[in-house]
Amino acid sequence: MEDSGESMSQSHGRTIGGELLRNYAFCKLGFPKMLKSFGFNQEQIHHAALQVIGRLLHPAGELETVYWAKNVSALGELLGTDFSHIRENSLYRASDLLMKHQDAIESHLARTERRLFGLNEKIILYDLTNTYLEGAFEGSKKAKRDYSKDKRKDCPLLTLALVVDEDGFPKGSKVFPGNVSEPDTLKEILEGLKVMRNSHLSLFEDKTTIVIDAGVATEDNLNLLLSEGYHYACVSRTRLEEIPAEGFLEFETRSGGEVFVKKMEVGKETFLYCQSEGRKKKEGGMKFRFMKRVSRRGWKPLNVH
Repeated sequence: MEDSGESMSQSHGRTIGGELLRNYAFCKLGFPKMLKSFGFNQEQIHHAALQVIGRLLHPAGELETVYWAKNVSALGELLGTDFSHIRENSLYRASDLLMKHQDAIESHLARTERRLFGLNEKIILYDLTNTYLEGAFEGSKKAKRDYSKDKRKDCPLLTLALVVDEDGFPKGSKVFPGNVSEPDTLKEILEGLKVMRNSHLSLFEDKTTIVIDAGVATEDNLNLLLSEGYHYACVSRTRLEEIPAEGFLEFETRSGGEVFVKKMEVGKETFLYCQSEGRKKKEGGMKFRFMKRVSRRGWKPLNVH
């Protein structure tokens, strides 16, 4: 900082507000002590902190994170270390070490967050998505080509699975091959939840409800959930044959639309049947666009309802 009497100039300014908050959370969650117990030395702990905090404040690859640490952020000063000579290879090695202990780190964070925030953990959401990789990745065992949710058919994919509780706190994650069958992933995820049960999380004091989408909710998976002692909530893959016209409750959506809801007991299962004019119009539009594409190609589909 220079002061010439009438004006003031500043050089080498750095950000510190976000770094203070994230570093406080990093320490409060017990990261430094945990990493030390895994055999991390002090430099490796600092590099791990840069990876974690950098991803939160400045999401980017290792090369950009190195630039951010050297030229923008005061995280190095906050940690009591010097990042001026750090290179991206150091961050790659830090990532490899963190991945080596992924399961133990996630289990530790789940226990600590439950204690700090008093989490109920009675509803667990499990979902998957995929991400694409730009490059051949010929040496990767998990980078595979399949349907891309980002519409990048030209790129190999990875499937990302995440388990969160009703408050949005992660309980675990997994990276599957890009062409994995989504229903086949549930069994492995349940094995991870068993580890949480053995660590005495409140999650398993009472029956937990696992929320899954229709892509995972096969009959075999629903039976698996029941056999493991869970409740489940999902979008049904089948439609009910008979739906009585009476007994619907009417609700108004935030946008002013109307939704009609009816609860029905069928065998040992509870169905929540919903009718929505907005949904009806959306499905009608999808059907119209499909028919338009078909007619443009000269096809003559039969019995499209």
